[in-house]
Amino acid sequence: DDEWDWDELEDALQEQFQAQFDIQPGTPDEVASQVWPVIEETLAEREQKFGEVNGGDKARGRTWLMYFQRTFWLEEIDQQWIEHLKTMDALREGIGLQGYGQKDPKKEYKRIGFDMFSEMMGRIQANAIGKLFKVQLERKQEAQVPAIQEKERDMEERGVAGKSEDETEASDGDGAAQQRRPARRSQGGMARADGGEPKGETVRREKPKVGRNDPCPCGSGKKYKKCHGKDEEAAATE
Repeated sequence: DDEWDWDELEDALQEQFQAQFDIQPGTPDEVASQVWPVIEETLAEREQKFGEVNGGDKARGRTWLMYFQRTFWLEEIDQQWIEHLKTMDALREGIGLQGYGQKDPKKEYKRIGFDMFSEMMGRIQANAIGKLFKVQLERKQEAQVPAIQEKERDMEERGVAGKSEDETEASDGDGAAQQRRPARRSQGGMARADGGEPKGETVRREKPKVGRNDPCPCGSGKKYKKCHGKDEEAAATE
């Protein structure tokens, strides 16, 4: 009994089974009689909790518990077996060195391989049980609400509410331009239907171009805008 570290044993059991243990020193059988009831009670509580998540159905709670047990065992077997094969390959490559120590390499390979296999089985059991006592279930609706709210906030930030005034005006302008484009296309289509490709016509001025501040061509000495240009502007506005 003196060789056992009871505090370390309690910490290891607590980490493995997610439960509180108060172990009194004793023989292995006496310690086991203290540990097993706590483990069974913890397992029953997890089964009940799984059932509550599924609407209080205790049968479904047990189904979930068995599902996780099977899943975790298969995961650990696959992972640990692959690692074991890699380790055995490395052992096979270096086992010949055992001959230098006056040992039969074949016997040493079998002995070490068996020890490694036993260690692998222990890791599978410990890891699978540890996962079983740590896994958590939550209601589907409760799990989806935060994700939905986050998605709605993201849509609001990226949507119309997040656009600047310039972007809104630009989008309005683009819509108006799209409404005007069909009219221009229809006019162009009519022109091509009447005479094929539209031809440009040369526009000739009857009078020379005169700037508004240039002298009037009539010879009055006044600026064009104060003389005949004034009359032409008035006629253009009518």
